[in-house]
Amino acid sequence: MSQESGIWRFWRIDATALSACLVMVVTLALGGLRPLVQRRAACQVQEQQLAREQDQLAAAQTTVSQTDRRLDALQRSLSGCSIRLETVGSLNRRLGELTALAGEMELKVNETASGKPVATEHYYVIPIRLNGTGAYDRCTCFVHQLRVRFPDIRLSRVELTGNPDGTGLLKLELRWYAAPMAGEQAGI
Repeated sequence: MSQESGIWRFWRIDATALSACLVMVVTLALGGLRPLVQRRAACQVQEQQLAREQDQLAAAQTTVSQTDRRLDALQRSLSGCSIRLETVGSLNRRLGELTALAGEMELKVNETASGKPVATEHYYVIPIRLNGTGAYDRCTCFVHQLRVRFPDIRLSRVELTGNPDGTGLLKLELRWYAAPMAGEQAGI
């Protein structure tokens, strides 16, 4: 037998089949694996983006948690020092109390007047003007006692002029914070 008739007799068919297999492998590699590799790369990019966004979320949650703790602390401190506002109907009584305090401080009140109440969302702001005379040091004591005794009143303007004889002229512009009358809302 010739050698061509033995093992190598079908080498052309084997080579053709091998070539076909090689073409199929290359086609599969280029056509099937390339999209898989590209998808995997896209998935990795998305995973990295997800990791960054999770880090941002964790940072935001930490900030929210810190802000909540600060808010709780502020609310606790506010609840401990709440100021009870009197109603707008108590204006004449409040003017009398201011005049009485001035008398205690040995001041002579020349004028007290209130302005038109300004409504805000939860309370009224009522401007009050108070003018008086007295010893300069008594005027300063009055301003101090005003802050101590009436925490619902704020000074918006203080004019205190002293004379060489030791007397002073006191002109105050105050803001009294008052609650609305029962069943009424301050501002809409």
